[in-house]
Amino acid sequence: MNNLLKWCLALCLGLCLQLPSLAQDEASEGTGDSFDQDIIKLQQINGSAEAFRAVIPQLLANFKSLNSKVPAEVWDELEKEFANTSITDLQKLLVPVYRRHFSQSEIRQIIAFYETPAGKKMAEKAPLLQKDSYDVGSNWGKQLGEKVAERLKAKGY
Repeated sequence: MNNLLKWCLALCLGLCLQLPSLAQDEASEGTGDSFDQDIIKLQQINGSAEAFRAVIPQLLANFKSLNSKVPAEVWDELEKEFANTSITDLQKLLVPVYRRHFSQSEIRQIIAFYETPAGKKMAEKAPLLQKDSYDVGSNWGKQLGEKVAERLKAKGY
């Protein structure tokens, strides 16, 4: 898997997990469609759905580079198809993940936050924060790896 694809997948996962980690003290009080709809709404207003949508052209570009014989019209058709259906599918697949970690009440509180000016700014800036955090984390990991390698070398390993 090349670095672009890894980065895209990491971005997608990171955006799914961008919500603050909250303990779920109360039992999930919502059932069925209303809870699921709240989770989908959260994914839409916190910017996750748009971020997922942005990943699709990047993933297809990676596939294009591996399959240069496929005509551009086919890639355009695939992008249009997957831009909508795959996002909806991913959102539905993520519903149980959110349900495991949040009650419906917590999801609604988080939605309320994202409807405030600060929450809207958070959603707007999340992709930039994610990218910058990824860059900082990569550099930090590289430096840490170098220090560990130096220490091991100094100890004769």
